Amino acid sequence: MQQASDAPAVTGDQTIETARPRQKTELIDLLRRLREESGRPIGAVFLDYAKTALGPGKLNLDEFIALGLYDAERFADVDIRSFVGLRAMRKIWQRANYRLEFYDLIRNKISMTALLEAHGFPAIPILAHFCTTAGYESATCLHSVEALRKFLTDASHYPLFGKPSNGFQSLGSASFQRYDEAAKELVSPDGGTKSLDLYVRDIASNYADGYLFQPRILPHPDTRALCGDRLSTVRVMTIWSGNRPLILRACEKIPGGGNVADNFWRPGNLLVQLDPTTGRRGRAISGAGFDMSEHTHHPDTGEAITGSSVPNWKAVCDVALEAVRLFPDCPLIGWDIAPVEDGAVIVEVNITPDLMLPQLADRKGLLDKTFRIFLEDRRRSMRARIREVREEEDAQYRPSYKS
Repeated sequence: MQQASDAPAVTGDQTIETARPRQKTELIDLLRRLREESGRPIGAVFLDYAKTALGPGKLNLDEFIALGLYDAERFADVDIRSFVGLRAMRKIWQRANYRLEFYDLIRNKISMTALLEAHGFPAIPILAHFCTTAGYESATCLHSVEALRKFLTDASHYPLFGKPSNGFQSLGSASFQRYDEAAKELVSPDGGTKSLDLYVRDIASNYADGYLFQPRILPHPDTRALCGDRLSTVRVMTIWSGNRPLILRACEKIPGGGNVADNFWRPGNLLVQLDPTTGRRGRAISGAGFDMSEHTHHPDTGEAITGSSVPNWKAVCDVALEAVRLFPDCPLIGWDIAPVEDGAVIVEVNITPDLMLPQLADRKGLLDKTFRIFLEDRRRSMRARIREVREEEDAQYRPSYKS
């Protein structure tokens, strides 16, 4: 059986991105830019930064800048200490979703897709899964490079979308419209091409433990008019409040530039503020920090964003509020849901959702009254759970003596 080690050696350019690009800025340049962009003395800016760094949100300087909190005029009526960074996010995830046994289930795209489908939720089906580390060759388990190549040259599988089984932030993903047999190339929706040999090489070299393929879903016609034939998703953040599911925040990620995936970190993509009640679009931004720009229209198509509405908004909300019922013990979930012509489809499920997205979109920190009450409820629930487990252990392992 041909394994991943039989693939060609990794040379030349990668056909897929496996890591985010890193940028480094010299401190002196950063201080100069902060002074220029804020229009204030550096001491005043760092006093605001200290409030966010030492407060409950625990922001680092990069996060402070990315959120634009150096702009005192823009956030004049906002408590900047309510914004959270990664250090605070980790504590929030651990408190809100303290049942760690669910993490691997939700993060694994194969298991999560199976669970959603078993409960009748609209999810994108899995056509095949490449994995050389475990399993047996089958029509759906591609256990060798040879099987992967055969799958990719079958015209019936297109249009096609591929991504790592345990990936995040769309790293490693690729979208193809068809396979060109004559040129031995995979053709992207925008007409670009990738060598079949190099693509197979890159998957086998980087994702031997799991890479899955799904049909490429067509967006709602209104979305297609806005950003072309690319899937745009709504990030819906759900919590439990008063024994019922609640949508806490919502924002939309719209592809732009030459991007296929809608992840906001990709230059050219847009993040849109949404009214969680109506789905009406507000402010749209691209970039973060010093590179943040606001848009009322899509830069590629010229279609209006601000004032328009997400199509099938009720279906998007209904799917999220019903799906969160699957995990009452992990109530803080970020759902990526795509409006499609006949409703809405769950694209991704995030048990450790990126809390920067709604804060950037809304220019509002996460630690408001509603969320604080939620976290306090979860603290009490976690303590009750600990007592319950201890009582169960005591009953199971307490020795029984006979006189």
